[in-house]
Amino acid sequence: PAPGRPLTNELTAKAIAGFHEFNFINESGGRTTGAQTCGACHRPPFLVSTNTPGTGMDAPTWRGAYERWMITPQARTNIIDLMEIVRMDRSFPERDIWILGGASDDIWQMVLQGSTGFSGSFARQLTLNAATAEQPLTATILDALELSAAEGAIELQGEGLRVVDNEGGAIALRFGDGGYRIQGGLETYPRAMLLRWAAAGDLVLTLTARAGVNVDLDHPQPALWPVAAIEAQTRTMAIPFLSDASESAGTFVRVNARHVRENASIFVNGRRVAGRVDCETGVLPDCQDEVYVVELDSPPAEGGLHFLQVQNPDGLFSNDLMFFSEQSPVPARVGNQISSGGRFFRREWDNQLTGHLWEGAGRSHWNTVENVGGPTGSVRIVNDEIHVVVNRASDDPWHVQLSHPVTVVGGRQYTICYRAKANGRRFITAYMDANTPTWANISGQQFRANLTTSYQQFKHTFTVAETDLTGRVAFDFAQSAIAVQMDDVGVYEGAECGLP
Repeated sequence: PAPGRPLTNELTAKAIAGFHEFNFINESGGRTTGAQTCGACHRPPFLVSTNTPGTGMDAPTWRGAYERWMITPQARTNIIDLMEIVRMDRSFPERDIWILGGASDDIWQMVLQGSTGFSGSFARQLTLNAATAEQPLTATILDALELSAAEGAIELQGEGLRVVDNEGGAIALRFGDGGYRIQGGLETYPRAMLLRWAAAGDLVLTLTARAGVNVDLDHPQPALWPVAAIEAQTRTMAIPFLSDASESAGTFVRVNARHVRENASIFVNGRRVAGRVDCETGVLPDCQDEVYVVELDSPPAEGGLHFLQVQNPDGLFSNDLMFFSEQSPVPARVGNQISSGGRFFRREWDNQLTGHLWEGAGRSHWNTVENVGGPTGSVRIVNDEIHVVVNRASDDPWHVQLSHPVTVVGGRQYTICYRAKANGRRFITAYMDANTPTWANISGQQFRANLTTSYQQFKHTFTVAETDLTGRVAFDFAQSAIAVQMDDVGVYEGAECGLP
């Protein structure tokens, strides 16, 4: 079981941010643009793929990374001299090794919490006795376990001893239909009665969240992934969008799946929802081309990014598959939409392993183009701001460029904000595009900023037509050989600038 998955089976905010970063924010951190994200190679359902371009390497799974400290080809991250440089603990702690290799704390939470087949409630235990019966934590744990049992995610069973008229006797219970029924009998007790007996010292009962009977080699874990070859890498991560059902009042997502059985349950964001799972063509469990349709009776209350799972009857859960819903309003996102932030600091390695040594760029997802089929140039952090040197101008302004992935929602207004100056009069351009492979402009135009030798504040407001989870904000500098300085970069929802 995933060691960090919460008791409630719902992913934490940090894990959700980790899924987003892993799949939609590229990790190149250097002189390139349009680099693949981590998730483009380490793909659902099991965070693997094969035949990496240029090497033919099979990308190993991230699943179980918390028990695997030897990483990267030839284990080159684990060289003892490198450990000395970064002051790594000689015990080679898994988390620090993976962060050294490129993970963030959010991605680490994704790995710790991502489903490996079990509910987060599975294997939890609680003992009711005189010391625990009235503790607030006891009620919290019971709420979570009873809800998971009611959803069929676990079997909640209890074994212990009950005292009646000063005589002790064994008792075994199973939760169902809102109460605790005697195993093999008809008598049912409400939770309040068990707590009352325990508080009085008349009951000691250990409740255990167990898996269903269909957890064995004959009932493998269901697998969900976006419609594509299961082993193939892609340039970008294309997750399913929730669509309106054509012949019903519900909505559906179209996915590839494997090992999904008839009457499988549907879970969205860790909670069971009403709906159906069926083949697009064929009969369960043998769908043609492994294409399944997961239909929901109603969409999530909020639009945006959500997580889909299916669970076979009395069996295992699938992996967590992201999907996007626009059937309900997507909540507004406050602050800078650039995940790395728009202020720039030169950092070296530190004891918390929070920085990469990318020529002072620190650990970020900013990308540059500095020498692509034309002029040479450089984009660097100097004195906590961006310094751009262009050796000669080009007819292709993007030959010297700074960019960062940004997710945008269709129909929303956005504003690009920044401060900039130059060593002389010149202009630069700012815009958003759809990133690789089309680079289609999604901001309506390229915005021109006329620079002088003094810092000026610039803002460009536009409306995005369609949601783009892998969008990109970009700045082109090769229109002139005059050097540029830049800072306080942000992309904000609405028409105003905020804190970078």
